[in-house]
Amino acid sequence: MFSSETTTIDQGTIAELADRIEAFDAGAVVADLPVEEVQRIFTAAFHLYARLAEERSIGDPFTQVNEITATQVVTTALAILHSQNLEVFELALWQSWGGTPWKNEKEEAK
Repeated sequence: MFSSETTTIDQGTIAELADRIEAFDAGAVVADLPVEEVQRIFTAAFHLYARLAEERSIGDPFTQVNEITATQVVTTALAILHSQNLEVFELALWQSWGGTPWKNEKEEAK
């Protein structure tokens, strides 16, 4: 869980954490991964991304889209929706009401 206290973390610490997770992911044997710990990492990253998206336009959630497959996106998106008892229809409805925090200046200028 997140503390209500303000925590200051320098960008170097965040970059180091991302590097360590990426290095671990590259060599990990999926069967050996501790599910609960991966869930904790995902939850923390999810919270951070959502907070950033609410505060400012941050563009795509991935550093390089070609590193993530469509299958990975759909698998993860469906798991997230299922965890919150949401249907794809509800996601589409939310988006139609203007819920598109990922729009960047280029998309808004169109």
